[in-house]
Amino acid sequence: MGASESTTFGPCYYKMSTEVDKYLYKYILPIICILGLVGNCLVTFTLAVGKKKMSRSDFLLLNLAITNLLFVVVLLILSFHEQVEWLKGGVACKLLKGSYSINQYCGMLLLAWISLEHGMVVVNNNLKTPSKSLKFSFTGCAFIWVFSILVSIPAFLFYTSYDSKPKIIWKNKTKDKETSSPSDFICGLNFEGSNSPNLTRLAIPSVQMAVGFFLPLLVIISSYTLIIHHLQKEKLSQTVKNGLKNKATKRAIYVMVLFVVCHMPYNLILLYDTITMSDERECKAADGLQTALSVAQAVTCLQCCLNPVVYNFMGENFRKKFQKCCSAKGKRKYDSAKRSNLTNVCSFSTKFRTGTSTSKYGTI
Repeated sequence: MGASESTTFGPCYYKMSTEVDKYLYKYILPIICILGLVGNCLVTFTLAVGKKKMSRSDFLLLNLAITNLLFVVVLLILSFHEQVEWLKGGVACKLLKGSYSINQYCGMLLLAWISLEHGMVVVNNNLKTPSKSLKFSFTGCAFIWVFSILVSIPAFLFYTSYDSKPKIIWKNKTKDKETSSPSDFICGLNFEGSNSPNLTRLAIPSVQMAVGFFLPLLVIISSYTLIIHHLQKEKLSQTVKNGLKNKATKRAIYVMVLFVVCHMPYNLILLYDTITMSDERECKAADGLQTALSVAQAVTCLQCCLNPVVYNFMGENFRKKFQKCCSAKGKRKYDSAKRSNLTNVCSFSTKFRTGTSTSKYGTI
């Protein structure tokens, strides 16, 4: 990183990026977390409680909802930490960043797995057997969770809480005077313990982009393009063509557009940052790049609160299950209240017939 052109020497101070981060962590990310919590809690409740025998699709969507719930909880803790800095220890930093990485990888790979299974179900009718497909889905989800933990190991190793400027001496051009920089503890990547810090610094974002974006993007685009192509070729009645085919095609397009809009900007900026990592930058350019990364990363978090809408509430089957759960719960409350009132009436009638009813003046 190049030296600043201003009146001070030393590392750059990201003024614009710092202000944007404060705004994002204080206002935008908490709103995203609340929406994500509400939406994914509704999905989890509907899928886990609403049906005794779970289908393959329900199992996958339940895993996605749980992953999104864990993600927004960790994001909410990180957002709170950025405002008050209540997590000072290195262990807490590693656990938070490691958990964030696991849920990020798991969520992206689950989206790819759901798309892949949707494509196979449409093209290959052999996966329609409930026992086989559920076992197949369970194995795939288990593999995704284990793989996400493994690729998140570098986050547990290299994220730590440290003073970002412990030995910096600022020297003013106009005054021949040195002043020490105040401490600034952050939870970030620190490669001092690595044998090859430059290679590690390059490998972590490279793996993140390859596994966490480009691979899911390839699977999602390929699967839903295949689904759309298969639906257009299939010979169906005019009623079905105007109904199911159009709904399925629109939903596939929504899924692809949502993924690209949420994740493409951040990963393209991260790719540029990784390629030009060894280049010197002026402070203003570095500050602008860091600001763009922060805003784009906040946009990626929108996926967790939009997933319930696109993958669940847009589907007619899920809406029926949700309405059934709500009506069943209301009916249980109504039946319980009705039984309680009936019991009170019967009790009063019995007491009245036996002459043991009670009034405010005593037993009559």
